[in-house]
Amino acid sequence: MNSRQSAVRAAGRLISFGLIALSVVTSSVSHAADESKPAGASACEVSGRTSGLVLLSCPRGLDREALADAGRKACADKTTTACNVWIWDNPSAIPKEVPQTDADLPKESRARAVGVWVDDVQQLLILKKVR
Repeated sequence: MNSRQSAVRAAGRLISFGLIALSVVTSSVSHAADESKPAGASACEVSGRTSGLVLLSCPRGLDREALADAGRKACADKTTTACNVWIWDNPSAIPKEVPQTDADLPKESRARAVGVWVDDVQQLLILKKVR
């Protein structure tokens, strides 16, 4: 085998090794990215409820679709026609006692909510802080 053939084989082995290494790195990065995504609506937990109001805790970073799905599910077993789901991504912001109406929610808790699912119109209202 001449030196040129040896060089080509060596380059082939390096390229092959490089592609395998790249594949392993890409796979690891992809897997890590999947683990950092919050679970969907199933990761949300009802903290309390009254006949028409639900307090819901969801992980930070859920998208609009997942929050709407969580709200829908929280109202699935409603006992009245009205069902509003207040959603927080920080459980410490949720009131310890569930008020009877939306108006009775403490102002501090309302200010820290990330959304409200209004079941009778099937709408999610995303709440954003305005400064």
